[in-house]
Amino acid sequence: MKEVKLKTVLITGASSGIGKALAERFAKEGAHLILVAKDSTKLEDTANQLKQGYTCSIITIAQDLSQADAAQAIYSIIDEQGLIPDTVINNAGFGDHSDFMNCDLDKQIRMIAVNNAALVAISRLFLPLLKNQGQDTFLINICSTAAFQPGPYMAVYHATKSFVLSFSLALSEELKDSKVQVKAICPGPTRTGFEAYAGPGSQKLFATFKNSSAERIADFTYRELKRDRVVAIPGFRNRFFAVLAKISPASLTTRAVGRIMKSPYQKGDKHGND
Repeated sequence: MKEVKLKTVLITGASSGIGKALAERFAKEGAHLILVAKDSTKLEDTANQLKQGYTCSIITIAQDLSQADAAQAIYSIIDEQGLIPDTVINNAGFGDHSDFMNCDLDKQIRMIAVNNAALVAISRLFLPLLKNQGQDTFLINICSTAAFQPGPYMAVYHATKSFVLSFSLALSEELKDSKVQVKAICPGPTRTGFEAYAGPGSQKLFATFKNSSAERIADFTYRELKRDRVVAIPGFRNRFFAVLAKISPASLTTRAVGRIMKSPYQKGDKHGND
């Protein structure tokens, strides 16, 4: 595998879960960090923890990615400081467990804004910087095995991840003659704060499947920088189910996911609200 030496890494959703684990993994490699998250207190706590353990510069940007101008605000701050990231990791995202008829509509719209709109805007703003560096650079989108099949009771979340997967594959083809490598990392259920924010119904999913840790996903993501594949799925079981979803009739996989995701509390109640 090829050697990778990164200088400056931008990570969204960096105050907890996979984002925080990614920040620590790249700090361990000596990369300078630009960390973005909504919660300024948790973000500063993360930065302070990393500064105690590693020798690297860290810039924090507290920004709500559901806001329409979020990506431009992040870009402007980084540009004003004269920084040029060689790796951009779109990690921020969240889910919501509920039947769609009874969902919190505002939460679904914010989910699309964070999981998709902000990811697209950040990619568009930073790709020219990545492309013009004349060296290997990376655009990494943290996707999900949810991208491979529809998800009843998490319908919008699964749809947002299908978008991320399709978008990443398309960008990779467009940029195949450049030194920018686009990657979609697709973990399965992972022990983070995701299930708490998605709502109590999602706990059934985490109880059904063997869960990975955020640290394992961060290590896997770093190792993938040395490989040429665009779509990377950590764990044999996750890869098996992704392949199964591709070869099985859509109606069958949708029904199977629906059975797993249907909450015993689903009697018209809403789940996963803020």
